Amino acid sequence: MTDHVEGDPEYHQTRAWSNVFAGSFFFMALALGAAFFLGLQYAAEAGWATTVKRVIEAVAMYLPWGVSFMFLLFILGQLHVHHIYHWMTEGISTRATRTMMK
Repeated sequence: MTDHVEGDPEYHQTRAWSNVFAGSFFFMALALGAAFFLGLQYAAEAGWATTVKRVIEAVAMYLPWGVSFMFLLFILGQLHVHHIYHWMTEGISTRATRTMMK
């Protein structure tokens, strides 16, 4: 929290939102991988997976929460609550559109 960027007063807010997005995507991806692995074990009728099946099921149970949290972050981005990417800043897309129309 002691670092700063001159000319960007929202640096810490953007960095915090980026960290929330990266963390939520990471855990959602883990849950998605666990669900895929669980489905693969059911399709292959593998017997060895019974020893770790409950752990994989528990990790896959996070998937609805992770998807809903990612959807919430997407909606907040569309409402301009955060500007994680540089093209989400107000006026950038309109300048590019005007330049392309000339």
